[in-house]
Amino acid sequence: MKSAIHLEPENALFQTGLGRMYLRLSRYVEATKVFRKSTRLDSTSAPAWNGLGQALAGSGEYAEAETHLQHALRLNPAYPEAHYNLSSVFLRQGKIEEG
Repeated sequence: MKSAIHLEPENALFQTGLGRMYLRLSRYVEATKVFRKSTRLDSTSAPAWNGLGQALAGSGEYAEAETHLQHALRLNPAYPEAHYNLSSVFLRQGKIEEG
């Protein structure tokens, strides 16, 4: 993945893939950085916004995670992973009614 990014550093899809790899490794700071770049490269990518929300939630930044997950759902209201992640963030914040 890193070699693909080296060849095409402005490819949002590659950045999102790298971010997912960092999420799987629980490397939330790195994932956040990569997903921020991905959302700058493609502001219409629901998976990138969802990933950014996941990474921020993993770092305990629930309010900001909520904002980005809601944005992912505005882009794709039928995105089940974003619904799940947003519900998890609501629960972690004690927002039982929303979750």
